[in-house]
Amino acid sequence: MAVARESRLPLRESDPLHLENGLIALQNGEAGKAGELLWGSVAEAVHALAVTKNVPIQSHWQLHNFVLKITEELKDESLAQDLYLAESLHHNYFEVQLEPRDIEVLLPKIRELVRKLLEFIPPQAISS
Repeated sequence: MAVARESRLPLRESDPLHLENGLIALQNGEAGKAGELLWGSVAEAVHALAVTKNVPIQSHWQLHNFVLKITEELKDESLAQDLYLAESLHHNYFEVQLEPRDIEVLLPKIRELVRKLLEFIPPQAISS
C-alpha cells in the first residue's frame, strides 16, 4: 500500500513515537507489537530519507532496495545488516517467535540504524 509523503517532513515529531511505543510494548512483554513498532521507526526513517532523494517507495521491496543502494553509496555495510535485523522484527509480528529478551538484544542496532538514516536527511528538509 502506498503512503503519500510530503516534501517537507514532520519526521522529528512522528518517528520517536514509534520507538517510544515500541519500548512501552517491550516493557509490557508484547514482543510482536514491540518489534512491529520498532520496524515502523526504521521504515519511517527510510521513507523520510527517500523523500529527500525524490525516490518513491511504495512497497517493502522498494524500501529494502533503497537501503541497499544507500549502503553501497556510503560504503556502510552496517546499514544493510541492521535492516535485515529490523525486517526480522517486522516478520515476527505475523508469527511471533521472538521473546521480549530477543527484541532487547536487537534494540541498540535498531536505534543506531534509525539514527544513521536520520543523519542523512538534510536539516532544511525537516519541518519544525
